[in-house]
Amino acid sequence: MKTLIALSLFLLAACPNDEDGLAPREACESTAGALCARIYDCLSATELARGGFPATEAECAAKIEREQSCTTLDTRNACDDPDERYHADTAESCVLQIEGMSCAELRSGDIDGAAPACDRICT
Repeated sequence: MKTLIALSLFLLAACPNDEDGLAPREACESTAGALCARIYDCLSATELARGGFPATEAECAAKIEREQSCTTLDTRNACDDPDERYHADTAESCVLQIEGMSCAELRSGDIDGAAPACDRICT
């Protein structure tokens, strides 16, 4: 499960926002919240503990936000590759796809299949 979180947030690396949709910081925070919501909806308390997740969904989101430095993301530093362009509308689609992810998709760890927009935020 930790791999699922890391993979999802890695895909969220954002860049300049000049479109409708989510700004880089908002995208990072929204993805953390959406992913933790699905994790805590789909996994049992035993599975959460075995996976090393925090006690609550809110703590999960806060931990991911800290690890990903969501509060520091803006249009100047969000994309890893300076030649890539951030797509705010795609970031918003990514969050919506994570929110709509089934428990089976979450358990499979196939973020690309369940939330393909997450892989196209910076292109």
